[in-house]
Amino acid sequence: MYTIWITPHAQGQLPSLSRLVYRQVCIQISQLRQDPRPSHSLEILNIDSDGRRIYVMTNYRVIYEIYDGEKIIIVLDIRCKSDPADEG
Repeated sequence: MYTIWITPHAQGQLPSLSRLVYRQVCIQISQLRQDPRPSHSLEILNIDSDGRRIYVMTNYRVIYEIYDGEKIIIVLDIRCKSDPADEG
């Protein structure tokens, strides 16, 4: 089982979520402990993104890194799909 760490930046995104979305995001993040690469997650193909994945949810994306050797997942960001940073 993996340990999950949430960065201060990602933690700061949580209060902006509706109560329902907050609950869904927390459940999905918690489930990463058992399966850090669920079928609906995507690997970010980028030179600087070793082990970085996007967990795609209905209206939100959870961006995280996986460190298999240490069994750690670090949640980097939680953002709405319509965020301009997701385009391109």
